[in-house]
Amino acid sequence: MRVPLHIKLAVSYLLVVGLVLVPTAVYLQTSLRRGERHAARVELQAELRNLTERLDTAPPGQLSARIDILCGALPLRMTVVEPGGRVLCDSQHPTLGNHGDREEIRAAFAGSEGSVVRRSATTGELTLYVARRYPSVGPARGVVRLARPVSSVDAASVQVASVVRNTSAIALTVAALLSLLAALVASRPLRRMALAARSFSEGDFAAELPKPSDDEIGEVSQALEHLAAQLRGKLLASGADRSTLFALMDELPVGLILYGADRRPTRVNAVARRLLGLRPHDEHARCAELPELPGCREAVDRVIDDGFTREVSLAPPWLAGAPCRARWVAAYAPEGDRCPALVLLDGAATADLAAARAALARCVEALRGVATGRDPGAAAAEAGDLARSTEALLPVGPPSHEGVEVLSVGSLVRAAQLALAARLADEGARFDAAGSDLTLAVVDVDGRARRAIEALLAWGIDARAGASTVRVRVLVMEGAARVAVRGAADVPSPGAVLTECLGPIGGAAGERINEDQVERWVSLALA
Repeated sequence: MRVPLHIKLAVSYLLVVGLVLVPTAVYLQTSLRRGERHAARVELQAELRNLTERLDTAPPGQLSARIDILCGALPLRMTVVEPGGRVLCDSQHPTLGNHGDREEIRAAFAGSEGSVVRRSATTGELTLYVARRYPSVGPARGVVRLARPVSSVDAASVQVASVVRNTSAIALTVAALLSLLAALVASRPLRRMALAARSFSEGDFAAELPKPSDDEIGEVSQALEHLAAQLRGKLLASGADRSTLFALMDELPVGLILYGADRRPTRVNAVARRLLGLRPHDEHARCAELPELPGCREAVDRVIDDGFTREVSLAPPWLAGAPCRARWVAAYAPEGDRCPALVLLDGAATADLAAARAALARCVEALRGVATGRDPGAAAAEAGDLARSTEALLPVGPPSHEGVEVLSVGSLVRAAQLALAARLADEGARFDAAGSDLTLAVVDVDGRARRAIEALLAWGIDARAGASTVRVRVLVMEGAARVAVRGAADVPSPGAVLTECLGPIGGAAGERINEDQVERWVSLALA
């Protein structure tokens, strides 16, 4: 059950007041009762000494008469007991049984002044008893006992306790009202901040926050105001980025269809409409059929499961002709869910690309033939360098468009190797990328990925710590192609260059340090 904050604060205030008042009232009542009983005991003891002195001075023949006179004249209950316990006289009860077993009587006969509070067997009341023998010296002739009901002794403390209780009740009532008022005042700005936070979560940043005060609540209000400003700016930037993304999607040289977590299409670019022959009236329905086509369902399931790209041959039933190449890649929804996206590769461009590669191979063979007049080894090396240089610049995907290229990682590594060939020859080093998947296709814009790979491999040459081989690893991590090189940790990092190259195209750079070794890497977006 939800309990409002002002009720909790009010109850806490009341608990504090109660913890102060209740022990105080109990202490006062106990102290007053103890003081009243002590004063009554002292008064009875003084009266008792006076009575025993008068009995001590009485002649033996007049003792009984004097006892009767004192019992009749004294306003207190007075009891005189013989050494055997027989009651000679009681001012309020003429006939009493033997009192030799009473605690105060035994103490008095033993020579001490007996004093005790107990319930009277005669009256049934809680009574204060004080007893003293007479005479005070010599053989005891009897004991004189005075008694007073405790109720008459505690009357003053009961009155004081009543006053304390009434005062405490009034104080608790006032405290309850004041604590409730204070709790309402303290919780009101918090309620306003909670309402403002709910409005922020719904996208309404015009909600009014309480004026900042010089306390913790004011700090929370200022923090919420700063949070609202940050959220407003990030939402605006996100909207601008989303608009830019959609605009760039329409300019991509490949077809692209984005899907949600429910595998329903959310965005289709112009190239995809052209390649798939989509029309406005059937675009959504036909795009929704694509993940269910033969060969696509399993690929989509695996892409969502592990995030790795899967290439398929796409043959929509409404299109005639040869199937087109397509890739299912992993994208991410704002909530963090992994969603499929379909990249369509133009078949004509792919055919042109294969023809270009074949022509390149023939060119290499021709160069080797021309070079037969020179050293065969030098001619072959020159022809191979030319082939690798041309291959590195040749896209493996659709044609470039406004500086955007789809290249294999291997072509980027080979391009960097050519650029660093002089250094490799001077230092007797070489690159080794054995076991890596160099066929991964990544996106490059204006040669930024190529420059980043070159800077990373240049660092690997400097940080190889005397080794003749610079080990290059290429793997897929977090939906991107990662190129990593390991070297000595004391060699300055090219991090600034890598960030400058990769930041604008969505790439990333990082490092992992292990004692004196460091592995530096760059991540490139998969095509």
